Amino acid sequence: MSMTTLNEKTIKLSKLKSALMFLGSFGFVAAGITMVIFAQSISDASQGADDPVYIQAMGLAAAAFFGLTGYVSAKILFTNKPGLIMNAQGITDQSSGLSAGFIPWSDITQIGANKVKGQKFATIFVADPMIYIERGSRLAQAAKNTNLKISGTPINISANTLKLSHDELMQLLQEFFVSYGTKAADQD
Repeated sequence: MSMTTLNEKTIKLSKLKSALMFLGSFGFVAAGITMVIFAQSISDASQGADDPVYIQAMGLAAAAFFGLTGYVSAKILFTNKPGLIMNAQGITDQSSGLSAGFIPWSDITQIGANKVKGQKFATIFVADPMIYIERGSRLAQAAKNTNLKISGTPINISANTLKLSHDELMQLLQEFFVSYGTKAADQD
């Protein structure tokens, strides 16, 4: 039985989506800083319903999280690297701050979809998740560990930074997995 194989597919990063994410992040950082600076006034305006220390903590958390999101978005804006490459060897993920890098088809056990707080992800299940968790900074490792606990894998790819939709991403991943993944190898 012969099988049609796919050529390499390169998916570019979306500069428009990244610019919008950067602007949104900038707005949330500004809101977070405002919460820190004006915590007492915000508390007074709500007639003491919220403790100023709590308001400041939430403002700091928002500024830190969205500051990181803005940093990643800015990096994407100024890079010419593709976001995702799929070929006969595997997937190269460079789509976010938690990118997995190169993932050979031999490591991939399953491709699925996940939704967390309205955000859709392509989930790439691998034989040894620790290999991919250990890549990157300590902050990235902690985030990948959280991904593992939430979705069962540290590798979650969003189409938010890519020049394609979630459905198109899922279709491509499934087509390549059928052609080159463990299921294809088992049919040989």
